[in-house]
Amino acid sequence: MQQLKAIVLKEWQTQKNSFLMPFWVLSGIYGIGLISLIYGSIRFGLPTLVTASYNDPNFAEAIWTFHYGAATAIAWLCILTTFGMSDSTLNSDHIKKCEIFHLAQPISLIKILSAKALFAVGGIFVQYLVLATVNCVVLSVISGILGIPSLSLGLNAVLNNIPYVISGLILITPLVWFANSVFRKLGAMKAGIFLAVFEVIRGLFSLSWDISLYSPLGFINRVLFKPFNVASEHVLVSMDFSKVASNMAGWRWDYTWEHLAWLMVNVLLIIASYHIYKRRNIY
Repeated sequence: MQQLKAIVLKEWQTQKNSFLMPFWVLSGIYGIGLISLIYGSIRFGLPTLVTASYNDPNFAEAIWTFHYGAATAIAWLCILTTFGMSDSTLNSDHIKKCEIFHLAQPISLIKILSAKALFAVGGIFVQYLVLATVNCVVLSVISGILGIPSLSLGLNAVLNNIPYVISGLILITPLVWFANSVFRKLGAMKAGIFLAVFEVIRGLFSLSWDISLYSPLGFINRVLFKPFNVASEHVLVSMDFSKVASNMAGWRWDYTWEHLAWLMVNVLLIIASYHIYKRRNIY
């Protein structure tokens, strides 16, 4: 356990700037918003308070959609950060010419890779929960000052996004991890190019011979864009955050046999990534 903690700490010390990218982006947005608010208040006066009926379904739906969009943007940012960190956590030691030193330590490779995965995936998920909740509270305070109560709807929106963050991390990250195990540089980009080329070939087969091939890129798009489909369906699990149990019971996981097949493929990709990484030449 101490070894695992030490490896995670090492990853934090070397990858914290990449790991905190969602935090820095959100802080920059807050900074720009605060400067704009100060400038607008000086130039045009303080914002006018709004009076609205919280019980109006259309009003509640609009507020929920606003919070849900903010939570989804943070989720996307966290997932993309995980993809980027898959490259840096696996290959930064090679780039910094210290790979042989770290792999020569009396620690099993499984434990090293497990710690890297825990940091890149588990740490990012925790960061999403923290940033999405803090962002919800900040937006609720601002809207409350303007006369629009929205904390319960905001927290509800954060809860509704959790299944899709987990889906994005679990279903797509192993593919990126595999690509970065095969390629020491720009593995995710090379995997994206391969999938795009396959999609073009798939289109040619469909047009020329009416042969329908499976589209991995289409599945990835469905996983990443699923939160927008939910928003378009106006899914409101519960208006009242006091009913947390019903919120969680109403989570829309929407898993199919396709997702199960991808999970099985991901297990194979993780095993293959381990053996490829283990047999890479160290230089």
